[in-house]
Amino acid sequence: ASSQGLETQQQKVRVDVVAPAETDFIMTVATTTEVVEVRATAPLVNTSKATVKDTFDADFLDSLPLQSRSTQQDIVANQVAGAVGQRVRGGTSDQNKVTLEGFQITPPGGGNGGQIVPLRTVASLEVSAAGYGAENATAAGSVTNMVTKSGSNKYEFELNTFHEDSSLQLFRDELDSRERQWSFYSTTTFSGPIVKDKLFWFGSAQFRAPTGIRPDPPRHSDFSFRSLPKLSWQVTPRNTIQFIGIVNRDFFKNGQRGFQYDRDAQWAMDNFNVFGGLIWTALLSDSLVFKTQLGAQQFQQ
Repeated sequence: ASSQGLETQQQKVRVDVVAPAETDFIMTVATTTEVVEVRATAPLVNTSKATVKDTFDADFLDSLPLQSRSTQQDIVANQVAGAVGQRVRGGTSDQNKVTLEGFQITPPGGGNGGQIVPLRTVASLEVSAAGYGAENATAAGSVTNMVTKSGSNKYEFELNTFHEDSSLQLFRDELDSRERQWSFYSTTTFSGPIVKDKLFWFGSAQFRAPTGIRPDPPRHSDFSFRSLPKLSWQVTPRNTIQFIGIVNRDFFKNGQRGFQYDRDAQWAMDNFNVFGGLIWTALLSDSLVFKTQLGAQQFQQ
């Protein structure tokens, strides 16, 4: 027997010839499970701001056929309206401003350098080409803001590797170089709860092996390490505190790649860049949000 809102019941009943059969049973209330899935995507037309921008989510960024898995913010800057060779609004590529969760991670005076955020840590990336507003009025080029992934009550682990090798190239002829050139990246991300429903952790670590032409003996080598730790604390249902950090180190040895340079007449460079930021978000009412943040970074060469 079955009925809406009640669990289905089945019983065996013996029926004799020309004899009535009767059975009694109790139907219990069925339990229900409700699943709520929340999805947020960027609107096709923004009616509240005049900003000219493009938004890329994690799935789109992950599917990009990029040569580099490390500086995706520079590559997507060439995809917005009016961009030519990463130059937007007449500004040079060095004048593009990059922010992470609202923190500026490029040098304040412009120029090359800045913190590098691993591709696998980015949940959403927004590139603006015009109409920045008062907070980015001094930007001469594009403005890129990245939002990183966060931890949850679910433990997650991911290992991603990227390898490119010229020896795997097909259909080569006599005009192609015979010197081997390769690059290798390995990124690990892990997240989960420290205290269920209260404190969450997300972290990533990326290693880059030596790249470029590798003669025998090798003349040039470099090694890169990128890491991004993030803590999210749900203090109360209306108050959240987040900490996000970046640690980048790049070591270059024998920087001149040409074979005409002696191994002793070379230069070496060791870059160590760090960043730390604290964000407090409070929901004051159903229509009023208060947000403040404090950050510091260091560029060292």
